[in-house]
Amino acid sequence: MINAIKSDLRKSFFSINFLLSIIVFIILIFSTGCVLLDTSTPSYSIAEFIFKTDKSLWLEYSSYSCISIFSQGFANQWIGIFIPFLAAFSCVPVFCDEYNSNYWRHIAERTGFRKYICSKFICSIIISVSLISICYLIFAVVCFSIFPFPNEYADSVYTADWFNYYGFNRIFGSDSLLLFIFGRILTSGLIAQIGGLFCLAVSSVTMSKYVSLGIPVLTYFFFAQVAKPYMYSGKMEDAKFYFLDNSARFSSVENWFSDYTGLSLAFAYIYFLLVIAVFFVLYYYVMKRRLKQ
Repeated sequence: MINAIKSDLRKSFFSINFLLSIIVFIILIFSTGCVLLDTSTPSYSIAEFIFKTDKSLWLEYSSYSCISIFSQGFANQWIGIFIPFLAAFSCVPVFCDEYNSNYWRHIAERTGFRKYICSKFICSIIISVSLISICYLIFAVVCFSIFPFPNEYADSVYTADWFNYYGFNRIFGSDSLLLFIFGRILTSGLIAQIGGLFCLAVSSVTMSKYVSLGIPVLTYFFFAQVAKPYMYSGKMEDAKFYFLDNSARFSSVENWFSDYTGLSLAFAYIYFLLVIAVFFVLYYYVMKRRLKQ
C-alpha cells in the first residue's frame, strides 16, 4: 500500500491544482480583516495593515502583536466555507478522473481493492494537513518576523498570561510560541481533513469532481447562514450554536469552545476524530461496492 500512497501523493503534490490551492489559501489568510482597537485607523486587511500603518502604533494595542495577528489569520469566514474545496482540489479530481477513465482497474489489479481505497483516503488526509501546514507556517514566519512579541508590550497593554486564552497553551500552562503555532495548525489541520474527506465521500457516490467539490462548500455555506443569527443574538445560551459555522470552528474552537459549550476542549478533538472515522467507513463501504460491481 505504501507504493500506492506514494503514487497518489505524487499525482496530487506535483499538480498545478495543489499550487493553486496554496496561492488561494494564502491570499485568503492575508485578506482577513484586522481587529482594530485604534478607531482612527481604517479597516484594513492583514496585508494592507502591514504596508499602510505606522509601525509605532503596533506597540500601543495588544491586537497588533504577532500572537493576535497570527490568530486573526484563521478568522476569515471564507476560509471556513471553502476549506473543503481547497483541501480536496488537488486529489479528488484526480481520483474521479481515474475512475471515469477506468484507469483504476490497472492500479487495483496490482494493489487490491482494500489498498487502493485506503490509499486514496490516506492521501486526502496528508494533502489536507500539508496544505494547512505550508500556508500557516508561511504566515507564521511573516507574523513572527514583523509584529511585536508579547514581552515587548507594557503590562498595562498586554497581559503576561496571554497563553491562558489558547487551547494547547492553556492545557499545558505554557507560554511557548512553538506550542501555540503547533496547536493552531494541528486543530486547523483536523478541520481541513474533515472538509477534504467530505469531498472524498461525496466523490465515492457521484464520481463527479464538480459535484464532489461543490456540495461540501454549499453545505458549509448553508450552516454558516444558520449559525449567523445565534452569533449576533447577544445571548450566552445561543453561543454554542456559533460552532455550527465551520468558520467558527476553524478560527475559535481553541479559544471559546469550552466557554461557549461547557464541554472540555478534548471533546471537540474526539468529535473531529469520530467524524473522520465515519467518513472513512462511508467512503470504504461505498467504494468497495462500486469497484466490485
